[in-house]
Amino acid sequence: MGGIFIRYKKFLTSILAVGMLFSGCNIKKDEQPPIEVSQDETENQEDIQNQQTQKEEQYYTSYNATLEYVPETSTIKAIEKITYKNTTGKKLSELYMNVYANAFTEGSGYSPYLENEEVSVFPNGKEYMNFNITSLTVGGKEVPYSINGTSLCIQLSEALYNDAETEITLQFDVVIPNMHHETGKNDNILWAGNILPVMAVYDNYGWNKSVYYPIGESHYNDVGNYNIVVKTPEQYNVVATGIENSTALDGIRTTVIEAKLVRDFAFAISDSLVSKSVKTDETGVRINLYYYTYDEAKAEEIINYANSIMEYYVKNVGSYPYNHIDIVEASLYNKGDMQFSGVSFIDESWFLEGSLISNFDLNLGYQWFDCVVGTDCVKEPWLRECFEGFLQYMMNYTESELDTVMESEYNLLKKDIEGLQYTELSNPLIKYTTKLQFDNIQKRKSTMMMYALYKEMGAEKFSEFVKSYVTEYSFKNITSNEFFRTAEKIYGKSLYDFFNEWVNGTKIPKLTFEKETTTEKTETQETAK
Repeated sequence: MGGIFIRYKKFLTSILAVGMLFSGCNIKKDEQPPIEVSQDETENQEDIQNQQTQKEEQYYTSYNATLEYVPETSTIKAIEKITYKNTTGKKLSELYMNVYANAFTEGSGYSPYLENEEVSVFPNGKEYMNFNITSLTVGGKEVPYSINGTSLCIQLSEALYNDAETEITLQFDVVIPNMHHETGKNDNILWAGNILPVMAVYDNYGWNKSVYYPIGESHYNDVGNYNIVVKTPEQYNVVATGIENSTALDGIRTTVIEAKLVRDFAFAISDSLVSKSVKTDETGVRINLYYYTYDEAKAEEIINYANSIMEYYVKNVGSYPYNHIDIVEASLYNKGDMQFSGVSFIDESWFLEGSLISNFDLNLGYQWFDCVVGTDCVKEPWLRECFEGFLQYMMNYTESELDTVMESEYNLLKKDIEGLQYTELSNPLIKYTTKLQFDNIQKRKSTMMMYALYKEMGAEKFSEFVKSYVTEYSFKNITSNEFFRTAEKIYGKSLYDFFNEWVNGTKIPKLTFEKETTTEKTETQETAK
């Protein structure tokens, strides 16, 4: 079977971009490596982890940290030790880390939100986060380092050879402002997503130097193992990625958290939370809801809604690799949700009287198609968005309704992208300046592509493709190469023309929609023009 080979137009711009990735500790906001996509020929809770272990023995970076919470100043004081092994196949003189928290500091050079969103991010007036590294050593020795935006570059005093290990130790403080983003606080709770510095991803293009964009998703991490200790005053409780165990002594609560094979680490601290849990035989996953808006009826509605979504994904995508997920009420500028490994922050508007829970999107699909299977959402945003987008339709509509709904969406989408720039899915995140533009192309067009793939492959093979994709690439970072290859393998035919038209084409390809008449029970076909 002939394989797919798609070379993006951006690849022809210049191979100099690759050289920039290997230069010294600097980064430019518009720096992008060339993008090349090629296609070669070719109900147990721990199922995914067991499958990964059987395939290959893979090294995962280890993160050990002790965090002390000072409620009077909303400060997190941290000591973090990272055991890093060089698996790049090359000798390294520099190491790179992602310091996402720095995006919210004054003078970072980046804005993680759009100008028109500032009032929603800072409803009580703009406050900057304070992120300050007080000490950094490698192998017990102080080394020079620099921070540019959200990219931390460490200059090694001695080269780190392939397969060699070293320990990076950081001491840092983070002051959390009153903001409503992936990290923030209100009168009831403090929540933090991605404030721990983590190793940057090293792939075929070299180090991926972090840039935080205000549109789409900017976080690109490797899977790691986390052992975190959080110390708070006794009245506070901690909810976090992983399994928590807490003890209290002399007015101090110590929460020990173990999180294995996770792509990021998020947590929340509060003295106001109540909780509700549900676990069904269909999923084997306990869903914990933590909330401070004391509405039992609404909490019951939310947790049942979450469980129904979890049941759908476990049945149609594959086992969830963790034994529970924590859903935590917070204040979010997008009024929706934010997903991290094993943790979902939801906005407090979900609890408003009269709110219809089914009108909210709880995007648990990202738990699989972002947290479990990793993609570079800066270079290839559509690869993260396409599964979540289409599976939402699959979950909400019957098979008989799907064609009608997608036909309507298809006609709307054609109108909505008319006149837009960068309508190819192959465009990186940096090209998009508005959320509407990003959503129309990277979310809606990729969702429509998945519908077209579903119709091309048929329901049975499409289902096999989705499950095989997750099973094969759990806890890995992949590119669209693997997406294409898996689809072709399951379909048994070349999909070169299909993907080339959808990924590199500037227009929406023509689609045929099937309809069934209620009187004659016969199928007709209507081609969208």
